[in-house]
Amino acid sequence: MLVLDTKGSRDVTREELQALESPAKDGRSIVVPHAKLLDYVRERVEHETFFPLSHERLAIAAGGRRFFGVLTFPFEVGDVGLAVAVRNSHDQRTSLALAFGAEDLLRGTVAFTRDGVICQHRHTPNLWSSLTEAIHAGMDALTSLDSPARRLLSRFPAMGGWVITETPGHGVLYHLRRDGALQAAQHKKAAEHWESLGDRSLRGLYSAAAHGLKRGPADEQLESLITLWETLAGYFPFAMCGEQGSFLVLGKEGTTSLKAPAITELEDYYESVVPRIRPEKQG
Repeated sequence: MLVLDTKGSRDVTREELQALESPAKDGRSIVVPHAKLLDYVRERVEHETFFPLSHERLAIAAGGRRFFGVLTFPFEVGDVGLAVAVRNSHDQRTSLALAFGAEDLLRGTVAFTRDGVICQHRHTPNLWSSLTEAIHAGMDALTSLDSPARRLLSRFPAMGGWVITETPGHGVLYHLRRDGALQAAQHKKAAEHWESLGDRSLRGLYSAAAHGLKRGPADEQLESLITLWETLAGYFPFAMCGEQGSFLVLGKEGTTSLKAPAITELEDYYESVVPRIRPEKQG
């Protein structure tokens, strides 16, 4: 499955990544080869978790100057894996970034929270020590049941129990576009994927929306995934964040706050509180 699906980007193997030439050193900054960074992160996470790498997805853009990859490791939460996002740039477009999150092993989609971004660093000589400290801190956080990254890992399986059928799902995708979590081309791709997807649940809906995000540049992929998760979690905090009390049902006139449901049928609330949501025709 593609990590990116946009003009100028392509998936690569580890061998192809290793074959890329790195630019010459510029001033005080150092040049970190994409493959060297990837290997370092993989080795450190394997050392911390005692789990070997399960699989990886790697992509480059801008002629190899920008890199985005996701490393997945087995975890003890059902069919969800520990996902580690790695971003690097040789044209100083963005800083190096490292984030912990989750991968839906059934659908191949990943999710990250803003709190899961544990390292954003310029290419300076103390980069490697900072990375080591960040990975150690990230793994420590995952042992805490109350950490954002651990909550994200634990919520993925539960999202499959919240049923949402096709038309309300399209309505949510429309609101994601309206709220800036999806751009026009991404919304179209997400809607097409939602229509073809057999999984009519909140977990499936997130998968469709994340699929749409592949229509985006490599240097914005991590931030886009974070925005998507946080925006959708804002709509459904009871299902995606484990929060109790209230949640939001979307309608053309805004939102309606309800008490946390005692059943797992989201559509019942759409039917009883607001009409079926249909994307408005674009003029």
